Amino acid sequence: MIRKLTSSLVLAAAVTAGANPALAVTTDPLTKEVMVCSQDQTTARSYERAYGERPVFMTARQVLEADRGWEAPRCMSEREYAELVRLNEARARAR
Repeated sequence: MIRKLTSSLVLAAAVTAGANPALAVTTDPLTKEVMVCSQDQTTARSYERAYGERPVFMTARQVLEADRGWEAPRCMSEREYAELVRLNEARARAR
């Protein structure tokens, strides 16, 4: 399964079907888009076909600390996604 998350601090999520990152379309050339990606070869090949590069996995903190976006979505594990949600909720409560 792959989930695409969009926004400067990943405020909205869209679930894509199956292990096909081609369904997650990048509209802005430099965004902070991340997807929950499996770390298997099928997902890696699908991602590479869609974006022309191997998937780059990031941690939740790396996504939040990045000072600029990227052209192709970055990947993260389910665990890191949960951490990203937790960190975003903590930031929202602190405001």
